Amino acid sequence: MSQFFPDRDPGSTPICTMDFASRLGLATISSATWVIEDATGTAQPTMLVGLPSVNGSQVLQQIQGGTDGARYLHRCAATLSTGVVCYGDVTQLVRKGA
Repeated sequence: MSQFFPDRDPGSTPICTMDFASRLGLATISSATWVIEDATGTAQPTMLVGLPSVNGSQVLQQIQGGTDGARYLHRCAATLSTGVVCYGDVTQLVRKGA
């Protein structure tokens, strides 16, 4: 099943969230990474504003930029207090006026 963030304007700077509540059990999120890839699988580090932050079961990342009409894959890896790494992938379309 594919998951999508809402379309967004390339001039916007929203905070995107991935929720890992269903995978935590009694564990907590110790650390997280966030990568955005274009359609060719190339990382787009300039789209990230700062580092991801953890708030309970959620990982948050502010983003910016992107090319109008392009679809991007957000990939998040959350390392749990048990050492298990959980992954989340979400697609987002960037389009002017969204």
